[in-house]
Amino acid sequence: MATNMHNVLIRIKQHGAKKVSKNLQGVGMAMATVGLAAAAMARQVIVATDEMTNLGNKSRVFANSQGEAANRMATVVSVARTMNMEMAGVADVMQRVSMSADQVGLSNQEVTMMVSNLSKATMLSGATAQEATGALRQFGQALAANRLSGQELNSILEQTPMIAKLIADSMGVAVGELRALGKEGKITATVMKDALANSIEDLNNKFSKFKFPISSQLTSLNREFLIMVANVSKATGAGEALGTMVKDVV
Repeated sequence: MATNMHNVLIRIKQHGAKKVSKNLQGVGMAMATVGLAAAAMARQVIVATDEMTNLGNKSRVFANSQGEAANRMATVVSVARTMNMEMAGVADVMQRVSMSADQVGLSNQEVTMMVSNLSKATMLSGATAQEATGALRQFGQALAANRLSGQELNSILEQTPMIAKLIADSMGVAVGELRALGKEGKITATVMKDALANSIEDLNNKFSKFKFPISSQLTSLNREFLIMVANVSKATGAGEALGTMVKDVV
């Protein structure tokens, strides 16, 4: 009888131990889930904060005043929203145009208009993100050099033909004549400014008919999420706190 009672007590203890163990596992899994969620949120805060910081840097470095920098940053966000683009891509265009603004004599309004027109023309050209980045880099170099010719012109003709057409239309020539005009040094920064720094009715009409693919809509969702996280981070100081923590560790 004593032996049976002893066996019963052992089984009760074993059952209790298993239950406690199972409960502890549940607590551990819950803590791990919370930890993963917190880590994921921290990553999102870091990504969003970094993107807005980079955007601010690109808008600020070549601006002549804080107000001008704020205006250019607002332009980047506005253009990205209008054209369902990533802010980083629009900011790159803004930076390249801003670098030559003083040299070419572009007003802040003309910088804004040129960025918008270049972004529209690039999209209407059907260029991939990589092709567009390459062509816009070449355009920025040509703007700074006060001459569009050679490799820079070839890149624009091949990868963003809509930009080439706008320049040709502005000069009153056919696109096929641009290479010869480029060799003669006649496609100057002023010509590029006149072609792209003002409202272009034909470009706007074409863009109004453009249908955005689903992928660009997803890009917009991701962009707006980043903006939301960045705003919350700024309001709560979460991004700054994470930055301080990382700085203290390293």
